Amino acid sequence: MQNKMRHFLSLITACVVTAVSIATFPADAVGNIDVNAVVTEQNVGLSSNENFIYHIEEPCSTENFEVRQLEDDEGKFTFDVHKTFFTFDCSWENTLLVDFEAGLHNEADLDELKRYCLNYTASAETEGGYIFQARLTGELKQGGMAEIYIAESYSDMDIPTDNKINSITVNDADYDVYYFTPDQNTDASFLIVRKQSIDLSKQISGTIDIKGICEQLDIHKITGTKLCVRALGPNGTFKISKNNIVAIDNPIIMNVPNCDNNNEYVYYDGLRYSFWQLDDYSNGEMTVNGDGKAVCVYDNTSEYSDCLFRKGFLDENILNDPNALKGREYDKVNISYETTIKAKDNYAVGVYGWTHNQNAEFYVVQFRNSDDFIANKEYVDTVEIDGVKYDLYKGYAVPLAFDAPTVYQYWSVSQLKLEDKENEAVGEVDLLKHFEVWEKAGFYLGKLYQVTSFAEVFGEGAGEIILGNVDIDIESPNDKENVLLGGKGMVKYERDGYSYSAQYGVSQSILKKDDTIVFNYDSENLSSDYISKVKTIDNNTTINLEKKDNVCIGYNADVSTECDYFITGHAWMKKVGDYKNIHLQVIDCASTPYVLSQVKKIGETKIDEKWYDLYVKMNHILPHTIHGDDYVDEYYSICRNSDKNHTNVYGYIDLAAHAKAFKEAGYDLGFVRQASLDIDMTGRGKGILSLRFSKIDVTEAKPETFIEDDVELYKSFLLGEECEFGDRDFDINNDGKWDVYDLIELRKAVSAKIAE
Repeated sequence: MQNKMRHFLSLITACVVTAVSIATFPADAVGNIDVNAVVTEQNVGLSSNENFIYHIEEPCSTENFEVRQLEDDEGKFTFDVHKTFFTFDCSWENTLLVDFEAGLHNEADLDELKRYCLNYTASAETEGGYIFQARLTGELKQGGMAEIYIAESYSDMDIPTDNKINSITVNDADYDVYYFTPDQNTDASFLIVRKQSIDLSKQISGTIDIKGICEQLDIHKITGTKLCVRALGPNGTFKISKNNIVAIDNPIIMNVPNCDNNNEYVYYDGLRYSFWQLDDYSNGEMTVNGDGKAVCVYDNTSEYSDCLFRKGFLDENILNDPNALKGREYDKVNISYETTIKAKDNYAVGVYGWTHNQNAEFYVVQFRNSDDFIANKEYVDTVEIDGVKYDLYKGYAVPLAFDAPTVYQYWSVSQLKLEDKENEAVGEVDLLKHFEVWEKAGFYLGKLYQVTSFAEVFGEGAGEIILGNVDIDIESPNDKENVLLGGKGMVKYERDGYSYSAQYGVSQSILKKDDTIVFNYDSENLSSDYISKVKTIDNNTTINLEKKDNVCIGYNADVSTECDYFITGHAWMKKVGDYKNIHLQVIDCASTPYVLSQVKKIGETKIDEKWYDLYVKMNHILPHTIHGDDYVDEYYSICRNSDKNHTNVYGYIDLAAHAKAFKEAGYDLGFVRQASLDIDMTGRGKGILSLRFSKIDVTEAKPETFIEDDVELYKSFLLGEECEFGDRDFDINNDGKWDVYDLIELRKAVSAKIAE
C-alpha cells in the first residue's frame, strides 16, 4: 500500500533546519524603507486618474508596490509603476541590493478557486546577479503564517544546499524547495526555485501556478501576491509588461446521473465521469467537486447491490471507425490514479476499460479487501508485471436483455489485499503489458473504447470512495496524422471535401485522423476564438432551401468549460442576378443566451421539439467584395435552451426548416453557396470542447418526373382554373415562382420523356 504524503510541514519537522542568515534572503535583509518618500505621478495621456504612472527614485512603500534598498547603498535606481495594471520598468546602476515589487494586495482562499496563477511577460538586461520571483504570504492549514518566494529566473543566486527540504513538480515545471528561519512576523519562510532558470534575454511570457505550488506546501489562504525583481548589482534593467493574476472560481458541485437510466455523464477538464448501478438493489451517488475529485458514496442494504464509479476517457468514434486500433496496436496506454478509500465493505479499486468488437470489459484491480467479486470467475494464470504478481481471471457479464450480445470480462487482480478502513490508494498501470499477458492467456480484445480509473462496491455496506487525480497517457500511431489548427491568425486546412479554419488568439486545436476536433481555449481576458468546418457547394449544384433541397448539420461534442461556448450552423445564400447576400445563422447550442444588437425580432418557430427566436439585421454592409461594397441580410435563429458547461451535447440542424420559417415571415432566401459548423468560445477561463462527430449533408432533390398530362394541368393553373397539385412542384427553373417560363421547361421535360 502506497501512502502519498501531502502534509508538507510534517516533512519540514522531519528535517531540522539550522537557521541560516544570507545576504539575499529573506526580505528583512533589505532596509532603508522611507514610507514618507515623495512619489511623483505622471499622466500618460488618458483622462482617467486610474492611468497614472508612478515614477519612483528613492525607497518607498505602499499597499500595492514597494521598493527597498540596502542601507548605505549609494547606487541609483528608477522604478516606474503603472497604477492600474501594476506593470513596471525598473533599472539600477552601481547598487548593492535593491528590491522592486508590484501587484494587488488581495486575499484569496485557494480551496474556493479552481485556478490561481500569476501571468507575466518580462525581459531583462543585467550585469551581475538578479532574482525574478513572485512573493506572497500564506496561511498554513496546520496554523501559522508563511512567507513564500517563487523564483522563476535568476543569476548568481547563492543558496546553502543544507536548506533544501524537497523537490516538487507543478504543471511540468520542476522546483527545489528551501526553508529558512522566518522573521518575527511569520512562522515559516520558503524559497521555491525553478530548477531551470528562464532566460529573460528576450521577452518571455510565462505562468506561475500559485495554487499548485501552495497545495504542495499545505497553504490554503494567501495574501498580497506581488511580482518582484531583486537586483543583486551592479547594473541592470527589467521590463514587466504583464503582471496579471488569474483567479477562476470552482464550479458548483456537479451530480453524476446513473448512466443506466439515461446514459448521461459529466465531462470535466477533458475527462468523463460516469456512475452505474441497478436502482432496485443499490443506493449510490457520485458528485464532482470543483477540484475535479469525484466523491462516491453508497449505503446499500441488499446482497445484490453493485455500484460502479469511473473517471477517465471514452472514444465513441471508434464504434464506426473501421481503422480504429485494438489495444496492442497502441504505442503507449498508461494510467496513474489516486483514490481515497473510506470503506470496510467489499470493494475493488484500479483501472477499468472496454473494447468494442469484441465487446469486452477489463479490470486491473490493484487494491481490494475481498475476493467475492471474482468468486464466479474462471482462474487462468498468475503473472508478474512490473514486480507485482497478478492473478488472471475471465468471465461473462449477465446480459441485460434477451438478445443482448455477450460481454466478456477479463481481470488482472493484484495479490495485495487491503483491510484498513481508510487508505489512499496510489496506482500506476501500463496497460499494454496487461494486454500482452491477456492475449497469451487466450483473452481477445477489440478496439480500445474506454480507459478509466474505477472503484466498485458489492453487497451490503456503507462508505465513501474519492476518485482523485487521474492521468492518462495514450500514444497512437495515428497521432502523426493529427493536424494542428492553432496559432494566431487564420489557418486553413482541406480534407475529405471540408475546409477547416480557425481564428485564434489564445487557443489551439487538433484535427485528428478520425475527424475529431479537440478545441482548447484558455484566456485570462474577454477573448473570443472560433473554429469552423466548411462545406462549399459545387458551382454546378443549385441548393434551394425553399424546395426539397436541404443542408443538414449534425454534431456531437463533449464540453468542459469555465468560459462560454456557442455551436452554430451557417448557410451563406446568394440571390441570382442582384448579388444580394443572405447569411442564415442557427445558434443551436449555447452555454449562455446569445446577445444581438441592432436586430429586429420577427417571430419564433418550433423545430424538432426545440423553440427558436427569429431575428433579422437588414442591409449590413459587406465591403470589398468582387463586386465592390456589397450588402448582406443576416437572419438569426436562436435556440432558447441553455446547455450545461460539463456535459455531452448533440444536435441536428435542419437548415431548410429554419430558412422556411424566415420565408413564411416574408423574408427572401437565395441559393446556398456555402455551409459551415462553427464552434465559438468566449470570455474568461479555460475550455475543452471535443467535437467527436460533425457532418454537413447537402441534398439536392431529384428532378420531378413529368408526363404529358402535367402540361395540361399546369396550363389550367396559368389560366386561373382550380387544380389539384398534390405535392408536385412546377418551379422547374428554380426562380422561386410558377410562370410561363416553367411551362416552357415543362414541355421540354415531357418531350424528352416521350422521346425515351
